Amino acid sequence: MGILPRHVPLVSSTVIGEARVRLADEDESWESLAVGSGYLKMQHDQLLLLVESAEPAGAIDAERAREALARSQELLARGDEPEVDAARAEMARRRALNRLRVAGKL
Repeated sequence: MGILPRHVPLVSSTVIGEARVRLADEDESWESLAVGSGYLKMQHDQLLLLVESAEPAGAIDAERAREALARSQELLARGDEPEVDAARAEMARRRALNRLRVAGKL
């Protein structure tokens, strides 16, 4: 979703994905973040993003994300076992894939 200046007030839910934000620095640079699910509020040309997690692309440990992806895929493969929480494993898989995409390692 792209939001232009002077956008009407907006409240929306968000999903696991990438958020690209323009920083309020001198050169108005952009930063990519791997974000978890949450909410956003746009009002008076200011965006408030409330998410479970947010990690700048440059701070993502790709090896750790790959390990998390492998663990979640292993759990999903054993999904019919009673001690496996398939929904939780699927969310972990989505978070790991998102982190790798945002870091440019996928």
